[in-house]
Amino acid sequence: MTVPTQIQLEPMVVLNQERQLAEIDRETRRNHILLMAQREYDLTLQNAHQAEMIDRLRKAVEIALLLPQEAANEAPEVAALRQQARGALAPAAQPAASAEEMAATPPPEKTEAEQLEALRRHAMGED
Repeated sequence: MTVPTQIQLEPMVVLNQERQLAEIDRETRRNHILLMAQREYDLTLQNAHQAEMIDRLRKAVEIALLLPQEAANEAPEVAALRQQARGALAPAAQPAASAEEMAATPPPEKTEAEQLEALRRHAMGED
């Protein structure tokens, strides 16, 4: 039969350990607050960057719509942007193609700029 042993704790050791735990707890809270502040700052920067991008895209759309009709020497990117802008702003104004026309006409190949724009929109969740 074993005799129960009693452990005697030194009050100074216990107080020291409690102090160390309190320090660790304060450090943990401080680190958490710093991480949250950094995350908020990063999101603010990201939001500002996205707002700038949206503003630039809006200006590009306005410019594309204000330019005169397509010129013979117009860059394909400008023509694609103009087409996208018109399509986005007036989808109801375009005549709807019949199912037969859609099946008979192969889809036009996208330019590299259109593909990049589609990828960017997909990545930003604008689809």
